[in-house]
Amino acid sequence: MTVAAGALLFARALIATVFAIAAVAKARRFHAFAESVTEFGVPAVLRNLVATLVILAETAVPLTLIGPAAAFGFAIVDCLLVTFSVAIYLRVRAGRAPACYCFGGDGTPMDASNIWRNMSLVWFASVGLALCFVPAAIGERTDLGQSVTIAMLAGVVAIGMIRLPSKARPVAAGAINLWG
Repeated sequence: MTVAAGALLFARALIATVFAIAAVAKARRFHAFAESVTEFGVPAVLRNLVATLVILAETAVPLTLIGPAAAFGFAIVDCLLVTFSVAIYLRVRAGRAPACYCFGGDGTPMDASNIWRNMSLVWFASVGLALCFVPAAIGERTDLGQSVTIAMLAGVVAIGMIRLPSKARPVAAGAINLWG
């Protein structure tokens, strides 16, 4: 397996894991998630529709990353995460931090750590998108053992990234003003 093929597999596995967990967690706590959507300025009458569309989009991501549509999947990820991050930034900057139910969270108010996590994922998705067009990364037969190892590593990193905001909050809230 080439380095490019391994990096593409890692990006696919990481992003697919994060989005699969996010979609399942939001679906499991649908009413809490739908309520939090209104905190972003979505009218109450549209909250269930918007919440459902977000969950469907997040569910589509892992499916697109499996096959030949991976470039499309990575592009969707970049668009979703940038949109989410801008929405979080605008609300927090206005002093109205929405509750976070991103990964089955407890409704803790969002802050800069959520944006940092999203931008880290944008970086991985952008690298994956670029690698979709590198001949050494695509169309290569991969060793099952290497593939499983890379996928497991990506899963561990995904879990760490999901947990990042809850671990970063004490620093973000107390010592450093991340909003400028």
